[in-house]
Amino acid sequence: MASLGKTLITGAAGFIGSALYKFLKKRDVNVEGVDRSPCFNKHLKLDLANRNCLEFLPDVDIIYHLAADARTSTSFSNPTEVLRNNINATLTVLELAERCGAKLIVGGSSTVHYSAECTCPYTESKFLSDSMCGMMQALYGVDVSIAYLYNVYGDGVAQTGANSTVFGIWKKQALDHGGIAVCGDGTQTLDFTHVNDVCRALTRIGLLPIDMLDMPQYHIGTGESHSIAALADVFASAANAHVQMVSPREYEVGHRQAEPNLPGWAPLVSVTEWLREEGNTIRTARCKTS
Repeated sequence: MASLGKTLITGAAGFIGSALYKFLKKRDVNVEGVDRSPCFNKHLKLDLANRNCLEFLPDVDIIYHLAADARTSTSFSNPTEVLRNNINATLTVLELAERCGAKLIVGGSSTVHYSAECTCPYTESKFLSDSMCGMMQALYGVDVSIAYLYNVYGDGVAQTGANSTVFGIWKKQALDHGGIAVCGDGTQTLDFTHVNDVCRALTRIGLLPIDMLDMPQYHIGTGESHSIAALADVFASAANAHVQMVSPREYEVGHRQAEPNLPGWAPLVSVTEWLREEGNTIRTARCKTS
């Protein structure tokens, strides 16, 4: 593949950041990671929300900004911290990109486009961050692209804690012989994108020519939406588990579907096939231990 040059990934200890780091390393890209996580022991351990960290960041050719307090529901409990962290971290990488002339690719949130349905501190922080990127591109010539990522899943997704997502939770529930929880009636429909497809897309964006006339905004999704209830049935059937309907969450988007617009990229992984394979794997594991 063509060279990306020296590359920096923020949020490199996170689900998407760590996957992208491994993806690029396998392709012999000169890549370095930065994260604030206390368990992060590779390369730079810095909190990008602290503006003083800028002097410790290296000059690079391309920056993938994936660091964020990224959970919609948990952002309500500490809105000030989420706004401060996400906005200041984006300002830091914008200044770094301006300083060294790097291409900056920001991992945007698809929730920005559904703010009428899902107003929350996280969505607002990403909306303001996107606006700052556009301003820095227009006034100071910073080369910025935004990649809106739609419900990323795959191996390594969190099963517990604040960063857990629906498929990770389902996997843990199946392993624990519990019911597969579906919030509400399960009619909400979402577009799910495998992390390997996301890594391919982000790499593709990094190789595209610079566009200084406009700030490119790419929607990274499959273009297909699936109801949560239907996906739960696929997974539960494969895992030999049962679906359990639970109370709906207070803040939930009813429908979300990408209109993919990245030239030269298309998703390869089917969410239903992945869930079926994961369910079969869990069923086999449970049979061996029973």
